[in-house]
Amino acid sequence: MTSTEIIFVENMRCRGCANTIESTLIKIPGVQGVDISLTDKKVCVMGIGIDRDLIIKTLEKIGYPLSGKNSFFRKAVSFIACSSGR
Repeated sequence: MTSTEIIFVENMRCRGCANTIESTLIKIPGVQGVDISLTDKKVCVMGIGIDRDLIIKTLEKIGYPLSGKNSFFRKAVSFIACSSGR
């Protein structure tokens, strides 16, 4: 059965950020699709047997932590990820 995880993140500013997030999350086992709203800073991940904790850890690693969990380091990482996603 397909499920959806909705995650609100920090540091997402542009289509480059969205591209980086999408291309990274789609590699996680079970993930079948990723839908991103830049306006709402929302990441929707669809798939079978997806692991919410793994998704959150992956987002943090590339600089897009959960809303309210930001740091200077994560902001810096997100700038690099954003640039590579363009």
